[in-house]
Amino acid sequence: MKKNRAPKNDSPFVRWLLGYVDRHEINLSALSLKAGLSSGSLRSVVNFPNRRPSLETCVRLAEITGKPVQEILELTDQGMGHVGENIHPDKSKLLQLYDFLPVAHRRALVKIAETISETVDETTEADACQQP
Repeated sequence: MKKNRAPKNDSPFVRWLLGYVDRHEINLSALSLKAGLSSGSLRSVVNFPNRRPSLETCVRLAEITGKPVQEILELTDQGMGHVGENIHPDKSKLLQLYDFLPVAHRRALVKIAETISETVDETTEADACQQP
């Protein structure tokens, strides 16, 4: 981790994240964009002590860093030990499946999830427009 960086959030996730960007000589904005996130999303996790990455952010980071989703979730205190508190059991099954898939299949699964999410968003917007 670079000495000139003093994160406001000193969580295990932030320490791993900053270590990753230092080792790979990339900045947080570039890593965010590479993961398909907004350019400031990872920076906000670093700068705001109470902010945790979403499940989607963890999955996207796992995809590009090669670190298993479960390990990233453990760093954010959202691991399988917290399934009853934070993660629906079906999400837990998907995460376990994701970690065992080859990279090409992981990407396909993420694309399927994104397509479903877009469809849900479009349906929600259409329903809202039809309401009196």
